[in-house]
Amino acid sequence: INVFEEGYAIDKTYPDIYYIPAESHITLHDQTIRWEHDGEKRNLQLQPDVTYILPSGYKVEMIRPMVGRRWRLIGTRAVGTYCHKPCTVSGGGKSEISKSLADAIVAGPVFTADIEKDFDMVEQVVGKDFGSRFEDPSLQKIEGRSILSESRSLGSVIKLLSPSRKYTDEYNEWLRSIPGYVIDIVLVVKRFYKSDWGEDWRGRFSVDVVNGKPGNELKYRNQKLISQYLRVGFEENGSWRVFSLRKDFSPAMKIQTEDDISSSVVVPASHVEGLDDGVETDRSLKFILNCEYRLFQRPDEAIHRGYDKTTEKDFSRQGLFFSNYEPLTREDTKAIEKDAIRFGNFTEPMQEGIAAFNQANLQITQWCLPSQDSSTGYLRSTPGICRTDWIWKMVARLTSQRLERDFTVVFLKGRHRLSL
Repeated sequence: INVFEEGYAIDKTYPDIYYIPAESHITLHDQTIRWEHDGEKRNLQLQPDVTYILPSGYKVEMIRPMVGRRWRLIGTRAVGTYCHKPCTVSGGGKSEISKSLADAIVAGPVFTADIEKDFDMVEQVVGKDFGSRFEDPSLQKIEGRSILSESRSLGSVIKLLSPSRKYTDEYNEWLRSIPGYVIDIVLVVKRFYKSDWGEDWRGRFSVDVVNGKPGNELKYRNQKLISQYLRVGFEENGSWRVFSLRKDFSPAMKIQTEDDISSSVVVPASHVEGLDDGVETDRSLKFILNCEYRLFQRPDEAIHRGYDKTTEKDFSRQGLFFSNYEPLTREDTKAIEKDAIRFGNFTEPMQEGIAAFNQANLQITQWCLPSQDSSTGYLRSTPGICRTDWIWKMVARLTSQRLERDFTVVFLKGRHRLSL
């Protein structure tokens, strides 16, 4: 790393990875990182597409989840989870646990049935005294924090508005009586609220007037609000089954380290150096290493054009090994491209790949589509050390600072250790 006299460092391999002091204070509204070094106040401008790593291994990124949503700070803890599913038959779910949830997340508007009535209910929720919600009298408070208080986080509000065994039956019944979309609006108000608004927050939200009547899509200062929904399967008539996600939800980053064939060795834990504190050293540990150059992928969801973004990105490249896919001629792919409505459902890399194949005068005369409805699969080359892998490696070394520079970091199943 390159260390600067101001007290931070930049990674030599990936210049968009910064290492910042433990006492750094990061604020989104002015995009600034502040700390004190050698008695002087220092600062950096917070930037998107840059990962900031603290000495503890905790990393912070400025991310905009999707177009139409607000920028936010996403924090990722240093200690992750290593999932290993051994001795599983075909179709047992090994590939599923390695896939990101991001492809199943869709965007949609924030609805209100009647903005005046719904915001009356929102106002009742926001103004409620929550100090007496606990079943245990010792936890009761004379006056609880208000929902819009700066001392209460969005996650705290979500917990506050979710039924719990710790709460009284009366409070839980009150929560269940609130329509789900009204709670969603409360969380929207909480996310946008600024302390200088005071009590005047209702006027900042509105709906369009459609054919002389109030519409149903909520807007903030004339900008339509977007919410996240998770697609979980289909109904019998083919419609999607979707569920709204928490306003502070962000899918986990996943790295696939193995598939069908791995080599393993079992050793006594007492013979391994550099283990995390708390690991029982009177037991044996199993270490696993991938043996395959290519990982077999069975992209079941890719039959829906544009859904499986990773698969379509793979298919837009050359050098894949396909199993049970129908080879398409250039005439076939030209017909697919001319079907503009359905062609537009593909992701951008897939569209560009097909278009380039149609225009190229190459010896390659066949193409495969991931959206074929059959028992198909393909082999994808195992990725080398990428940026995500590098971050994990550096974070592991930060959390194991007692190790020598060239010591191999150990990763345990169920903890944050992976073999590097």
